[in-house]
Amino acid sequence: MGAVSLSLMGVGRADTPAHNRARREIAAMYVKRAQAMMRKDWTATEAPDYQAVTLAGISRNREQELEIMRRLALITKRLPVQSTSKVQNRIVSLTWRGPDAIIMAETTVVGLASHGARTARSEAVVTTRDYWSQSAGSWRLRQSVERAGKAWLNGQRVQ
Repeated sequence: MGAVSLSLMGVGRADTPAHNRARREIAAMYVKRAQAMMRKDWTATEAPDYQAVTLAGISRNREQELEIMRRLALITKRLPVQSTSKVQNRIVSLTWRGPDAIIMAETTVVGLASHGARTARSEAVVTTRDYWSQSAGSWRLRQSVERAGKAWLNGQRVQ
């Protein structure tokens, strides 16, 4: 398996011991999410009522998002070389709204992708605003809103 990491850049101390504990638990969920991405397991941290919102403003529920991921997994299995070697999450900021956490996160995915008849090193960086709530004793991602995204193939920016 490739590398999985988490960085807590820009996240200051929480005000209470409960916030400190919650911050550690949510950080652990980002590590779990990265590990799940390496395994192409898209359901590891999402709440049953999860909602994804793309940069284009398209909103999808958990089942719609899972179906897209299943289709992508089938497509990538047919490619000569397609793999993920690293998933890194960086928590840029954390804000408490009552018992819920709002996190600006940056996810970097590095791997190999088909590029015509060749294999290319791929890298994608997506910034999201993530809304986390605690349910039945564990933190679940309720909503993830894409704020920015960039991609490169062999170091060349893809538009």
